Amino acid sequence: MSEFEKAEMLKERANVSFEEARDALRACNGKLADAYDLIEKRKKAAAAARAAAEASYNNNYYNNTYGPCAGCRYNGYSNAGQGNAAPTVGESFWSLIKTLFRKSVETDLVVSSHGIEKFRLPVLAFVILLMFFNGAVLVAMVVSLFLGVTYSFAGHGDLSKVNRVMNDMGNRASRWYENNCHVSYETQELCRKYDAMDEQNR
Repeated sequence: MSEFEKAEMLKERANVSFEEARDALRACNGKLADAYDLIEKRKKAAAAARAAAEASYNNNYYNNTYGPCAGCRYNGYSNAGQGNAAPTVGESFWSLIKTLFRKSVETDLVVSSHGIEKFRLPVLAFVILLMFFNGAVLVAMVVSLFLGVTYSFAGHGDLSKVNRVMNDMGNRASRWYENNCHVSYETQELCRKYDAMDEQNR
């Protein structure tokens, strides 16, 4: 049987091209069985290489789509080993706005009278009130300081320094009112009592 006939037979049996069948025959010194085995090994090796390439592609796609830096504008630079690029001014500003908004929702403005909490509202609501009624709100707050009303903040983070300053302002205004206005003896004694309690609580 000629090489041509063997190649044609191998081509049909192994389902490969004529050139692949002929190359396999020449590599196996014209032996059909060995050439067929060689073609099958080459098919398996090619399939394994395709599977590995596909797995690598899927893994990279998953990391870029759902990984820790998914949707990151600088993901390509990170994957290339060039490090993360710095965010733009607009991105930094937007991040600051989101942080301030979150803190304004998580933090409450607490309104107390003579050491007793009356009510509280989120700082965001207080800012909205200031936007619409800024004059009236500020005047009411200043006047209320002289009547024993104090303001403080409650929420996440260390707010003790701010609250200490605000309490000091309220106490000073209240004492000034007591010393310069006609306040009954009972009211003065009550205010002193609450001031003493505040000092003990500190």
